[in-house]
Amino acid sequence: MSGFTSTLEIATPRDPAEVRELLRKNLPFVTGMSEPDPNYPPTLFTTKDALQISVRGPIGPDLIEDTFGFRPTVTVEFELAKNMDDPLYAEGMGNELRGLDWIIRHLDGDMVFLVNNDAPALLRKGGEIRLDRKDRFWGEFELKQLTFPYDWEKLPEL
Repeated sequence: MSGFTSTLEIATPRDPAEVRELLRKNLPFVTGMSEPDPNYPPTLFTTKDALQISVRGPIGPDLIEDTFGFRPTVTVEFELAKNMDDPLYAEGMGNELRGLDWIIRHLDGDMVFLVNNDAPALLRKGGEIRLDRKDRFWGEFELKQLTFPYDWEKLPEL
């Protein structure tokens, strides 16, 4: 894939395989999973292949811990198949945000959602959810996909 990528770093007692299976079973737009490969985590495929989701252990959890005060145990990576000018972008982005929304409502733990892997757009810590007020990621379309309460705040930079 060559489109937009974002990650969700989560501090949860669940392991990556358990989180992957929860997403596979509960996200209605997931249509399948890649074959096992010892070099890569399994990938979840979605409607029209507009989005791929992979779940793995964290890479570099120290940076998240130093910046946000919690140590992630699971990373969920969302990769859109297309860039913003493609018709499938809106479908993939909608699925990504509905997946994020499901995770926030169903998994406990602190988490940070990073746009392009390095710009924090959402932080849940101690049960409170904050969206980054300076990030241009949150437009009207994106906000309509969220079903949880949140506040706005300037989040720390990585």
